[in-house]
Amino acid sequence: MPSDESSRQRLEREVGAVFTRLCQLYGIPANLGRLYSTLYMSPEPLSLAELAAAAGLAKSSTSVAMRRLEQYRFVRRRPRGNDRKDYYEAVTDPLAMIQDWIRHFIRPELELSEELLRTLDEGLFAAERAEEYSADEAAELRLRVEQMRRAIHGSRAFIEMLSAPDFNLAAAMSERASADPE
Repeated sequence: MPSDESSRQRLEREVGAVFTRLCQLYGIPANLGRLYSTLYMSPEPLSLAELAAAAGLAKSSTSVAMRRLEQYRFVRRRPRGNDRKDYYEAVTDPLAMIQDWIRHFIRPELELSEELLRTLDEGLFAAERAEEYSADEAAELRLRVEQMRRAIHGSRAFIEMLSAPDFNLAAAMSERASADPE
């Protein structure tokens, strides 16, 4: 660490390192973590050129990365005065991020999972009726389908709780912490 580094610079560098590791944990390119942390720590929206300079990336790489962060719904574009340039800001509310992910990614995945359950139910019923599976094979497949059904229904209940307009993440976490002795 350079000795002339200010506390602010150290904080921004360390926050950037953590966001970078979080991205890598999920197989997301490290530059997305650097760019997100730059926006997260910035009190104002930043232009593409400002982001590229701050993250030490080419403008073209920054542009591609920002589109991806927008697709992930971690950042949004914001106008700034009469300027025609795009400016970006980080989405910083964890509950809003979670609820947005639920709406755009998780709910569609749950709908496909429920379609898979219907397909399995109908197909297994037809195959059993035609005696195309032995009793043991059919029982094992039914068990697998039921395990999946419980997981999907449990997930849906959890997702609905998180999506409720009156859900308070801080209160839920505080309640959990007070109920958990460790």
